[in-house]
Amino acid sequence: MNVEHLMTRDVESCAPDANLTQAAMIMWRRDCGFVPVVESQGGRFAGVITDRDICIATATKHVSPDSIRVGTVMNRNAVTCAPSDDAKVAMRRMAETQVRRLPVIDKEGKLTGVLSLNDLALAAERNARREDDSIRHADVMDVLRAVSAHRLPSVLAPA
Repeated sequence: MNVEHLMTRDVESCAPDANLTQAAMIMWRRDCGFVPVVESQGGRFAGVITDRDICIATATKHVSPDSIRVGTVMNRNAVTCAPSDDAKVAMRRMAETQVRRLPVIDKEGKLTGVLSLNDLALAAERNARREDDSIRHADVMDVLRAVSAHRLPSVLAPA
């Protein structure tokens, strides 16, 4: 099964020049903790910002979130997938990189959707009712387990 059959298509994004308050308001409206960032000119995918990014930036910079631009704190090296990618490949990518969501990017570099753990869990539930084992509960739990594993900060990690 391909990512395009599972992903969420109705995704709200922000531009790098938006401020953190604007990004947080998208998260509030959409009940999520992640917003894809798309360039204002050309609409190409630029990265992602998370609720954690906003909290850490606001706390460490000691300034109001409306004075911090998304582009200064967003992750420009976000792990992504393509609509045509096999869902199991995307799930492995999520597990290996410990991310809960993958922006889905087309050949032109434009955002077409997001594949989330939630999308995978709902697909596994539908598949269980249809006796389709393309995405199984156990597969989703394996991804969740990998994503949830604690990581030591690099300064504390054993050599």
